[in-house]
Amino acid sequence: MTSLNLASAGGVRALQKWTDEAPPRLAKQVEGPGLLASEAERRTLERSFSDLTNREREVLFALCDGGSNEQVAARLCIALPTLRTHLMRLHQKLGTSGKSELVGLAWQRLVAAYRRGDLPAGCREMGRSEN
Repeated sequence: MTSLNLASAGGVRALQKWTDEAPPRLAKQVEGPGLLASEAERRTLERSFSDLTNREREVLFALCDGGSNEQVAARLCIALPTLRTHLMRLHQKLGTSGKSELVGLAWQRLVAAYRRGDLPAGCREMGRSEN
């Protein structure tokens, strides 16, 4: 076995060990609920992003639910290159340059909807964690 293969195998083992030993609380934070908690919020953002195609909105909302590109692509049942194409088009249309900016833009529009009164204040309890 070459030294590169040995180093790669060691890295995989270390990653597996960290995943196995990761505190449950950390795993819960990573897999927790995404940005959109209610159907009313989703409908509000659909109206806010009406200039996007239905599939582009699906991709945006899947990003808001969190996860890596691989996880998002799997949830949408699309190939990773297809997801990258959707992301490129979203960035072009919305003037963003990264996934965090896309999610941030959705968050800003959601907060603006609450401030305008488009969504009732009791629609979601902000800042609460499920412990």
